[in-house]
Amino acid sequence: MNIIKILYKSFDNKLSIKEESKLKKSLLSSSELARKKEYIEKLRIELAIYKTKSFSVEFESKVKQKIQSSLYPQIFIYNELKFAFRKIVYVSALATLVMLGISFINQGYIDFDRILGTQKVKIEDALYYEFSSLDKNLLGEKNGL
Repeated sequence: MNIIKILYKSFDNKLSIKEESKLKKSLLSSSELARKKEYIEKLRIELAIYKTKSFSVEFESKVKQKIQSSLYPQIFIYNELKFAFRKIVYVSALATLVMLGISFINQGYIDFDRILGTQKVKIEDALYYEFSSLDKNLLGEKNGL
């Protein structure tokens, strides 16, 4: 195993006898490795001290307030868009139903005259019926009927 790996392993785990003797020999023979070990030890101590420090309660509450205040506009916009979206959906649904109704009427699927019990009468038919009944009345009066 590489001596640097053994050095790092020595900080977190127990080394085997072979690894420990190899590390001791390397530390005695290399001043650079000894400086590196001291540097790593100091760094680990600093990190341990830094890790135990915490933020004050005031700082935490200020950070929470900032986060909540920055989210408020997003929530406000979301609620407004949700309200507007509902209106758009309702109007779209109504427009779709009206268009379907018009389409059904134009295609002949819905016949209001049959539903209402009325008949479609062309103006020619109405005039013919009116004049034919007038002719019968006039003819009947002349013949004595």
